[in-house]
Amino acid sequence: FFIFLPDALRCVGHTRANYYRATVDQLSERRTMSDFTAAYHVREGFVLRLPDWSVHALLASVPLFVSYLYFNGELFGYHATLMSLGYVMLMGEGVWLASRATVKPNGEDRLLLLKLHGLFQAAALVCIAIGVYCIYHNKSIHSKPHFQTVHSKAGLVVLLFSTAVPALGVLGFKYLGLIHCLPESTHAVVKTLHRRSGALTYFASIFVAMLGMNTFSIHQGMSTYVVMFLASLAGGAVFNIYYARPQVGGFFNTAPLLSSIE
Repeated sequence: FFIFLPDALRCVGHTRANYYRATVDQLSERRTMSDFTAAYHVREGFVLRLPDWSVHALLASVPLFVSYLYFNGELFGYHATLMSLGYVMLMGEGVWLASRATVKPNGEDRLLLLKLHGLFQAAALVCIAIGVYCIYHNKSIHSKPHFQTVHSKAGLVVLLFSTAVPALGVLGFKYLGLIHCLPESTHAVVKTLHRRSGALTYFASIFVAMLGMNTFSIHQGMSTYVVMFLASLAGGAVFNIYYARPQVGGFFNTAPLLSSIE
């Protein structure tokens, strides 16, 4: 929904030729703007100009509220807190860092942002892994069956993607050199698959998280709706940044962003 809605909105009164009007040269002429201001100005469509602090605040608010509602020292509280910390906050910050890197030319600044992106995603995976262990062990000690709810089944799919996407990222990161083991013709495809599947995984995780919070056994009335609303805002804010990146070609195009990733 987050990914395809802007395309639908843009189709009213716009042609595909008007999707991407900016070039790398146009970006370089906007030196007086911040990186993200320049990025927002090169896109047309349903893009909001959000200050960076508001995105960070939204991402941090979700695990804070989740921990306030559910963290009581028991395994389920650890599960809810760690999953919201890993998926919503840390993975969201990772998407933010990667999106910032796309408006940078090849160089040390871009490379640093991509390294930080990798570190945040690695930290997210650690939190997610511990969170999954907590809920699995919690069900085991209470003799409850596993993967019976829509939340758990959808979460398992997202979890599988959460392990595959970083593998694509490691493979496509030129700094590590692994991509040179592949034919040159596949490099752009690997990088694009990483970006697209990573974005899809993140936004799907927001949806799965809201499914979990809406479970009858843990629903806490209006407080739950507040957290769900914050989670949807956080997902929308990250999508806004992801969507605002300058791109070459359409959604399914395999051309690299701006230039090859370091």
